[in-house]
Amino acid sequence: MTIRQAEWHEILTVLRETHGIWSVGMNRSDHRRFLQFQLNHDWSRSHYRYMVYKRNGKIVSSCKLYEVGMTSAGKTFKVAGIGAVFTQPEARGTGCASQLLDDVIDMAAEDGYDAVLLYSEIGTEFYAQFGFEELGSSDIALLSRSADSVSKTAASSAPPPVVPRPLRESDLPALSRHHMRWLRYQPYGIARPLDYWRYKLSKEWFIRSHSTLAWPTIEVTFPLKGNGYMLLERSQTTLRLIEIVGNEEARMNLWRQAIDFASAEKLQRIRGWESLARDLAPGFSLTSLSSKLPQTDSADPLPFEPLRSYDRDWGIPMLLPLNDDLSLWSQTFPCPLLELDHF
Repeated sequence: MTIRQAEWHEILTVLRETHGIWSVGMNRSDHRRFLQFQLNHDWSRSHYRYMVYKRNGKIVSSCKLYEVGMTSAGKTFKVAGIGAVFTQPEARGTGCASQLLDDVIDMAAEDGYDAVLLYSEIGTEFYAQFGFEELGSSDIALLSRSADSVSKTAASSAPPPVVPRPLRESDLPALSRHHMRWLRYQPYGIARPLDYWRYKLSKEWFIRSHSTLAWPTIEVTFPLKGNGYMLLERSQTTLRLIEIVGNEEARMNLWRQAIDFASAEKLQRIRGWESLARDLAPGFSLTSLSSKLPQTDSADPLPFEPLRSYDRDWGIPMLLPLNDDLSLWSQTFPCPLLELDHF
């Protein structure tokens, strides 16, 4: 086996090459501190490694390697998660990335992992040759109706009763409990202990604090009825729903809140991963889901057009089962993985 866990000076070598790809608007110093933060977080110390592959004593390829739990039918499976696969420019086309992946897969099998999971940013063809299968790559969207099709009453309606607010550290225990309950009813999903929640959200907060880009704030709202939560981001035109989690009453209530809020803010679209549709209506049809959305109390039309779907070319989840119990997960539609599950 040719890969091994990297030392800090080796990680810095990779960081110099990848700054322009993954720094998300941070300068080199902050980007380095960002990686140090990830490696030293309480969760990371036992669940996250940086791996390098060398030829002739020189790093030619690298990746991040996570250990996560995935649950299905009350059982938890140990899964190796791969992220940030990178090959040095001078070594591309020489099979280095392929050797790196072969070694990671072999190591996962030897260490008793049940599967290897990654999120592809380069399509599916390269990873498919190693046996990875796509789990889902659709975005769903509700587009705002034209102003002429919505009555003046609807357009001038009062502000929504619940307005999202920035997510706080103190929210995480409640989110963790709601997500754990919701996960019991999903065909499969990534388990998130509280320290993992803190790791994931701390990364977002670090980027927002240090990036020169207009990095969106993750906001949260809770349902007026039922048990659950909604995580979202918004721009001048779009409400992006990151997660809608909870029992059926909560999910329908949160969808209503999202629609009311987007309408009051005059946003043009509501978007999110296809897993949101599973939350709303298991067994959905992409062409008919919008008819199942909660309607307004008045006779005015829903202020958004019927649901649309789009193929997403980033964050495509792909799974390589090493345990036959996971072999049918790729046939589950829509994919239940949530956007915050993205490594």
